[in-house]
This record gives sequence, structure tokens and C-alpha cells, in this order.
Amino acid sequence: MELTTSTNNFNNAKYETYKNVSNTSFKGIPVSKIKLKDMPVSDEIVIFKVGADDIPFLENMLEKLNLSDLYPNAPQTGFSEWKNIIEGAILNIKNKTTGLLGIMNKKPCAIASYSQTNGNSQIYIDHIAAWPSSPGAGTKGAGTALMRQIFDTAQITGANKVFLVPDEFVARGKKCSDFYDKVGFSTDSSGYIKEIKTNSNPNVFSKLNDKIDEDFQFVKIDEKNDVSLDTVAEI
Repeated sequence: MELTTSTNNFNNAKYETYKNVSNTSFKGIPVSKIKLKDMPVSDEIVIFKVGADDIPFLENMLEKLNLSDLYPNAPQTGFSEWKNIIEGAILNIKNKTTGLLGIMNKKPCAIASYSQTNGNSQIYIDHIAAWPSSPGAGTKGAGTALMRQIFDTAQITGANKVFLVPDEFVARGKKCSDFYDKVGFSTDSSGYIKEIKTNSNPNVFSKLNDKIDEDFQFVKIDEKNDVSLDTVAEI
């Protein structure tokens, strides 16, 4: 698929609608934008850091989210478990864990919640999920986009481990563990935990980011102003 704009246009795109808004009841902060290299700029995913102040927006999003409608041609199984993961992320964000929300074409498309522990040396991802922004559109790398942002945080903060407990259910015939393996996780000795450990090699997360960047364009957003999520997203 031919790109509709150049890489430079993607890198230099401005987000005026994310700044200088009068309604600050929601405190989402845009931290990065990412898209598959073979997709148009219109399919970029903007990742927001979200917190407890964003719960009204997130709960409204959850209430209106209909995964069956978004996957009209997929086996209609596993959607309740999938939605439970999204709800779990929202509950943990409400309880002060760090939250990330992906938005594509003004529609929420991914969410994650995680905690940094042991003096920020470890990152525990308690929930992560992605879904299409419109019926039949596919996720277009939204889950990988969140992982790219988390790996970037791990690299910057000097974390030596990122880990999670994978969900067992199979959504649309795909195992969650397959996705985690693809982005760099391996199973620990217990057989229950997926982890990435640096083992004193500070370049581990940098190399994982480089691997993701073979297929994705990732750009950090320097503007750290709070924004009203309901001005940049429709639910």
C-alpha cells in the first residue's frame, strides 16, 4: 500500500487539537504516535498517558464498546473475556496504576495498565488489549504500539525486567501468548509468566524497539499538555 504522505510529514505533523483546550476534566497526555510503515498517516495511533481523572471517559468507552460489531466476520467467541481485560485495565488505572490509551481516527483502539516496581527496575503489565477502531478494520498494530511505548519507558528508566501473566483464552483463534512471543517475551521457569529480562545488558529494550521499528514508524510527542480526551476521541 502506498503511503499518502511522506515520512517527514508524519514526523512533523502537529497536534494543535491536543493543546490549549479549555476543558481539562480529563488529563490525558499525548506521549507518542505510531503507525505501520505501509499504512497511510490517517491510520496512525496516538498514545495517551491516562490516569484516574480519565475514568469517566474510559468507563463510558467500555459501556459503548461492542466487540461483536467490530469483528462482524470473526468467530463470536472470547469477547466477554476480552472486555473483562479492558475493564480490568480501567479499574487498575482508577487505582493509580499507569494507563495508556491508543486512539486511531478519533476512536479508542487499545488500552494498557502497568506498574513500575522495585525502584522502577521492573515493569509489570497487568492488562493490555487492542480492538479495531471501526467494524472489520483490524487492529493495525495497536497492541504492538502500546508495547513499543512500554519498552521505550523501560529503556529510559533503566528497567531490567518487563513481565506479565498472559491470559489463557483464545480470541478469534489467536493465542495471547503468540503475540507476546512475537514482540520479545519468553516464558519463565514457572511456566506462567512471560518476561523480558536485560540480564545486565542495557541494550535489550533498545534492540526490541529497533525490531518493532522495522515495520512501524514511532515518534515521541514532546508536548506534555493535558488534553480533554472527549475533544480528540469519539465513543
